[in-house]
Amino acid sequence: MLGSTNRFVIGKNLEFFAKLFLPIILIRFMSLEDYGYYRQLMFTYMFIGLLLPFGMRESIYYFTEYPLPVLMRWYYLFVTLVFIVMSPLILTYIHSAIDGILFHQTIILLLTAYSYALSILYDEYLMLSDKPNLFIQFNFAYQILRGASILFAVIFLTSVYDILLVLIVLHSIKIALSMKEFLFYRAEANSLSFSTFYSILRYTLPLGINKIVGSVGRKYDQIAVTLLLSPVEYGIYATGKSISPIFSTFIDIKSRVSTKRLRSEEDPNKLKELSTQVINQQISILIPVIAFLLIFMHEIFDIVYTSAFLESATIATMLLIIPLAQIFGHKYIAQAYDHNSLMLGVIVSATVINIVFSKMIIAVFGLYGAAIIAIFPVIVSALVMTLVHTRRYVYIKTILTTLFTVSLSSLIFAYAIDILTRTMGLSMSSRVVLAPAVYACSVLLYDRYLGDRRIIKSLAT
Repeated sequence: MLGSTNRFVIGKNLEFFAKLFLPIILIRFMSLEDYGYYRQLMFTYMFIGLLLPFGMRESIYYFTEYPLPVLMRWYYLFVTLVFIVMSPLILTYIHSAIDGILFHQTIILLLTAYSYALSILYDEYLMLSDKPNLFIQFNFAYQILRGASILFAVIFLTSVYDILLVLIVLHSIKIALSMKEFLFYRAEANSLSFSTFYSILRYTLPLGINKIVGSVGRKYDQIAVTLLLSPVEYGIYATGKSISPIFSTFIDIKSRVSTKRLRSEEDPNKLKELSTQVINQQISILIPVIAFLLIFMHEIFDIVYTSAFLESATIATMLLIIPLAQIFGHKYIAQAYDHNSLMLGVIVSATVINIVFSKMIIAVFGLYGAAIIAIFPVIVSALVMTLVHTRRYVYIKTILTTLFTVSLSSLIFAYAIDILTRTMGLSMSSRVVLAPAVYACSVLLYDRYLGDRRIIKSLAT
């Protein structure tokens, strides 16, 4: 199962790299203002689409006693009902976030968000069906098709909203594939009963509130930039934040699978060993990447996104603290033991503080203020959840030892390669191309011969 999980992580990260590659091209075809407006539309529809499942997407990992096709049916019904109920709020947000949007453009944006919310179910189906190879192949091919279609719309069509029409068609492909899996499934009568719906609803509603408040809290920086700053500034900020999902996806997939494993584990000692193992895996894989980016971020952005986006590199560097905090957020423990109310309280408090002070923070610090808003709720959540869960669920000394060892060795290698490539007089482009490969080899060699193989073990499981 762990090997499959890592392949799912690889698949999601390939998907994100495909998404990252598209802006690199679009920046060279679009003006800064058009590019910023495009990024605003992409954020708006995906943000709404991720809220519409209202916790049901995560709940299907919890209710493993029910057949997957039954849960998929409930998901479609649930998302549709939530969409109908939340439409007035969604319309209000759209008209506040996007200046001058017309009625037919609003309808297109709503349909894109709704189709996206339904389409993401196919990813969960592939994960729960344990089909990692199909997941990797399909999602990578899908993102390539998505990128090519958006690029075609940008070059040959006249309106940014044409891109949304293209996306609705692409989302419909995934919707059709997921519907094929459950539409003709003959469910047992008791699996479709009211008691089934009630048990799912009772778990999903608190998780859904947590999900919405948490999403607003985690993405309020982008919401604030959309509402308070210009499309150009949003484009710069969104480019700086584009690296963060790669880390978050790795942590999120590990957390979902760990939730399922923790719920079936009754031995307290094995429970602590499992939780500690998950955190050590995250540290071993993510910290070397973070250390490298701390040193080379500005040069990467200069080459990849052009010098017009150097401010984005500073934002991206600031946001590297988020995956480090997420490692210690223990989200999977809270979900496995139904501590969602605690998570909700923490996130609500941080979100309220962000909303109250966001205008002042952005007025003083600009785009860097938005980065501060992004960092704040993640750090608060990590601190609280660590204090609550550490003694009972993890071996903290083991985790701190791993964190210190991996961080120190990773920083040493990153600085050494930086100094070496500068001394050799390599050009900036050569450093950006050569340094990642040399750095990865150095870290793995250290791990293999001088460390205790934490990284190699993590990659193998």
